[in-house]
Amino acid sequence: MSDNNDDYEPVYATLHFYYSDPDSMARYKACNEALDVLRAVEDFERWLRENEDDDLSISNARHALFECFTNNDVTVPGWE
Repeated sequence: MSDNNDDYEPVYATLHFYYSDPDSMARYKACNEALDVLRAVEDFERWLRENEDDDLSISNARHALFECFTNNDVTVPGWE
């Protein structure tokens, strides 16, 4: 990685989605929720660190992950 200022220039992108195409709209939703998903994963990782000394079950971890996603307004298909 170079030390010049070019590394800090903003990057602009235009994404195109098609309302009538279900696959395109799924990609739109994924892009739109990306930061929420990141926050949910960070919350879950924090929860795991806070509970690392506990005897955790997969069920408890799954419930905590679901809560992290719900608290960050992320919907996961099949978890409704």
